[in-house]
Amino acid sequence: MMGPYFCGKVHVSDDPLALHEATTEPPLQRLQGARAARPWRSALLTFVMLYLFIAAINMMGSGLKVAAKDEGANAQIQAAFSFADNPFVGFCVGLLVTSIVQSSSFTTSMLVMFVAHGEMTLAQAIPVIMGANMGTSITAVLVSLGHIRRRREFRLALGGAATHSWFKILTMCVMLPLELAFSVLSRPATAIGNWLGHTRAFAYNPGNFNPVKTAVAPVSDLFAWLTLDVAGMSKPCAGGMIALVALLVLFGALFFLVVGLKGLLMHRIGNLFRRVLFARPWSGFIIGIAATALVQSSSVTTSLAVPLLAAGVLSLRQVYPYILGADIGTTVTAILASLAAAATAEDTTVASLGLSVAAAHFLFNMFGVALFWPLQAVPIALGKSFARLASARRIWALIGLAGVFFLMPILVIALAAIMG
Repeated sequence: MMGPYFCGKVHVSDDPLALHEATTEPPLQRLQGARAARPWRSALLTFVMLYLFIAAINMMGSGLKVAAKDEGANAQIQAAFSFADNPFVGFCVGLLVTSIVQSSSFTTSMLVMFVAHGEMTLAQAIPVIMGANMGTSITAVLVSLGHIRRRREFRLALGGAATHSWFKILTMCVMLPLELAFSVLSRPATAIGNWLGHTRAFAYNPGNFNPVKTAVAPVSDLFAWLTLDVAGMSKPCAGGMIALVALLVLFGALFFLVVGLKGLLMHRIGNLFRRVLFARPWSGFIIGIAATALVQSSSVTTSLAVPLLAAGVLSLRQVYPYILGADIGTTVTAILASLAAAATAEDTTVASLGLSVAAAHFLFNMFGVALFWPLQAVPIALGKSFARLASARRIWALIGLAGVFFLMPILVIALAAIMG
C-alpha cells in the first residue's frame, strides 16, 4: 500500500525544482484564486480608485493653475518666459513651468499666445516646447513613488517612468542641436502654419468638450469652492491646498488601484492586455494615441501604465510603444486649440503663428518616435538602470526627481538672470 506512494514521493523529491514548482503556487495566482469568489468587489474597487486617480491628477493641475491665476504668480511666469532668448534657458523655463503645473497644454497654450502677439518668435518657443515635453513626465515619476515601500513594485514602476523621462531627454539632446544649426523644426512648422493659416482649409472650431475631464471636474470644483469661497483663502494658498490634497488622494488611490488590478488583471483581463491590446507594438502605440487624444493629457495616460507595470501585468517593452503613442496623442490638444484660434482669428498672421507652434510640438514628438522607437534599447536600458539604483537606495529617486525637474532648471534660470 505504501510502496507506490513512497516511490512516487521519492521520485518527486529527486527533482528539487519539480518539487518547488509542484508545491509553490505563484503568489499572483494565489491572489487571483482568493479573489475569484468576489470579482465584482475588485471591479468596483478598481473603477472607484481609477476615477479618484484621474481626478487627483486633474485636481493637482487645477490647483496649481488656480495659484498661477494670481496676478503676482502670473507676472512671475511671464518674467520667466522673458529669459527664453537663450535656448537652454528656454528649455529650463518650459521644464520648470510644466513640472509645477503638470500640464504641457498649459505651457504650450501660453506659447501660442506669446508667439501670436509677437512677444516671442517660433525659434524661441521651440526649446520651451521641448522643456514642456520633458516636464510632463514628472507625473509618472510621482505616481511611481507610491510604490516606494515595496521594492520590486517600485523598481518596475520607476523603470517605466524613468524610461519615459529618458526618451524625452534623448530626443531633446538630438533635436535641439539640429534645430539650432539647421532649423529642422521651425522651418517646416512655419510652412505648415502659413499654409493652414492662409488657406483656412482646416480652420474650424472643434470645441473644448473633454468627457473624461468633465466627469472628474466636480472633484476639483468642490475643493476650489471649499478653499476659495468657504475658507476664503487667497488664490496661491487655495491652489497649494488643492494640490496637496490631490497628492494625498493620488497616493491613496494608487495603493488601492494596484490591489484591484491584481485581483482583476492577472488572469482574464490581464490576458486581454497582454495578448490583445498590447500584443503587438503598433497596437500599444495606437492605444496610446487614442487614449491620450480622448483624455487630452499624457500625464494621465502614461501614469495609468505605472500601476500595470508595478503589478507585473505588462512588461516595459510592451508599454514603451504605448508611451510613444501618448506623446503623439498629447499634441492633439495644442492642434485643436490652434485650429479653434485660427477659425476665429481676424488676422491670418496670428492664425498662422498659433498653428506653427502646434505643428512644431507635433513634429518634435514625431521625430522623437522615429528616432527612439528603433533605438528603444537605449532609453529602456537607462530607465532600468536608474530604477535599479533607486530601488536599492531610495533616496536617489527623490534626488533625481528634485534635481532634474526643479533644482537644475531653477539654477540655470537664476544664473541667466544674474548674468543679465
